[in-house]
Amino acid sequence: MSDEDRALFDWERLAEPAIIAPPVPSPHRAPWPLYDVRALMERPFFSLASRERPTPIDYADPQGRCWLRAVPAAGGGVASIRDAELLILIASRLVHERPRGAAVPEVVDLNPRQLLQARGLSASGREYALLRAAFARLRGTRYTTNIGPDGKPGPERTFTLITEVGEGAGRGHLAVALGEWFHTAVAQRHLLSLTESYFGIAGNYERWLYRVARKHVGYQPSHYTTVATLWGKSGQGSPLPRFRHELRRIVRANALPDYQVFWLDRGKDEPRISMCPRPEMLDRQRRPAGNTARGERR
Repeated sequence: MSDEDRALFDWERLAEPAIIAPPVPSPHRAPWPLYDVRALMERPFFSLASRERPTPIDYADPQGRCWLRAVPAAGGGVASIRDAELLILIASRLVHERPRGAAVPEVVDLNPRQLLQARGLSASGREYALLRAAFARLRGTRYTTNIGPDGKPGPERTFTLITEVGEGAGRGHLAVALGEWFHTAVAQRHLLSLTESYFGIAGNYERWLYRVARKHVGYQPSHYTTVATLWGKSGQGSPLPRFRHELRRIVRANALPDYQVFWLDRGKDEPRISMCPRPEMLDRQRRPAGNTARGERR
């Protein structure tokens, strides 16, 4: 980092007082290291609402390079960021079980109890019902987009992230058929690792912002963006002032794992957000790599 960049970075740290102590580690632990599809982390593929969103998500970046439309199934809601946890677990298991270059199955046998426990949830009847509803939203949400499995713009395509959910091989297991787009992203390792405490991040906006930081910052010194740009990338229907309020709350709490987030007021100009890795995040970068995904060092 240059002296000029360091001066700007240090000044931004003072722009919004915050507790710099690292967040308390979460007790939630998955049975495998966690990975997420890079393209799903930046764009609004998922609803951030706490209740089912019955209306579509429409997004286009300001340059018009990437766009998407997410439409829920009739009578249902758009897949949520909590539903996306199931995709994370599927991708993570496939990376864990198959070395690079090995074939990735199109149908995955899943143990519902293991899915619940990995997310810190009880194996109750209510949680099983919510799990079925989450799979229904993932199967029912139809995407039309020019965003490819590698995150780059390409030809328009329409797809669902999973195509079928049926009975699995084991007792009470589920057989989940992966959609071609999601299967390609996992098979070609267009993935990034996540913090092991991801499932312990409390709020939907917090989870979304962590994913944005992981995608854009990685192990770089910092990343800057305007609040309005983040609002557009969230794809949410809430007004911009409400979105600003949510971001300020997250900045003040300063509790995201791996990343610190700072607010920069700029007078009449749109406020900016600065994101930078915590020291422990950089420490992990220096550890020997295992079965890593493509682009892991970013």
